[in-house]
Amino acid sequence: MSEKRESLVNMAMVARFAGVSRATVSNVLNYPDRVKPDTRTAVQSAIDRLGFVRNGVARRLAAGQANSIGIIVSGFDHSYSSEIITSAQDVALSEGMHVVITCSNHDASLQDRHLRYFHEEGVASIILVPMPHSDISIRLALSRGTELVLIDYDGTSLSCPSVRIDNVETGRVAARHLLSSGKRKLHFVGPDGDRAVVHDRFVGVVEAAKDNAYISHSIVKGLSPTAAGAGAAEIARMAKAGEIDGVVAATDIIGVEVIHALRAAEISVPNHVSVVGCDSNAFAGNGSIGLTSVDLLSEIVGETAMKLALGKIDIQPNVVLTPRLVARAT
Repeated sequence: MSEKRESLVNMAMVARFAGVSRATVSNVLNYPDRVKPDTRTAVQSAIDRLGFVRNGVARRLAAGQANSIGIIVSGFDHSYSSEIITSAQDVALSEGMHVVITCSNHDASLQDRHLRYFHEEGVASIILVPMPHSDISIRLALSRGTELVLIDYDGTSLSCPSVRIDNVETGRVAARHLLSSGKRKLHFVGPDGDRAVVHDRFVGVVEAAKDNAYISHSIVKGLSPTAAGAGAAEIARMAKAGEIDGVVAATDIIGVEVIHALRAAEISVPNHVSVVGCDSNAFAGNGSIGLTSVDLLSEIVGETAMKLALGKIDIQPNVVLTPRLVARAT
């Protein structure tokens, strides 16, 4: 790593110099009214002494050091990632910046390797779609002086800018659609593993259906169509027995496989059983399926994340977007 790069002052350095936390430095910069006057003075003195420039992108560009933004997605299991990347890249190119894309493939150690690589290469900032429970990994990257923007991960407690969908509301929107069509025996199905977005969607379904419907739930082992198909067969059996009349699928891949299984069992969709997905995948509206789904606004997520990474949004907010229903045949 070059001497020039190592000399760049970051927020973590200011925090150590002032004897406060990185979160306190962030509050001084963004929400000074939340910080005691003597603490503000100490932090401002550290900023002045070290020559800290608050916008990491501007700092690196001024040093003639970076003209690229790194993007790390967790996987390419659906179109959500590619749509985020496309819209983010459009914003970057309009500002004369390049984008370098990597994928952690749902592997926490690979995510850390990508974060370190981008830092060593001196990208201006990194847009990260983190693995679950990535607080330690994110804090380590921030301590190195890496400028991060998080997608679908709450960065508030990390003093890190982020943009995410309200996934509890995603579940509510899906359940409300089923309830409005008269469905009262709902079933939620999602992939296995400790996935916060899936948990939040289930919470939303429960909240919306409370006192109005019976709710059951199941899991499928993995994110692939094959895994979803195996779980869908059991859902078709439940529907045949009259145990369910509406399905909320945590992903559109699962939703499509549920529809295939229901039709194979000669169950009418949506007359007997309605199905709603939860990510408005690009293929959801194609062909004969026409899956009703909740749009997670991937283009807006990518655009907002890149604007945060480029310092086009002056403060470092934690943006929460509200999803919308895309009604189709199911």
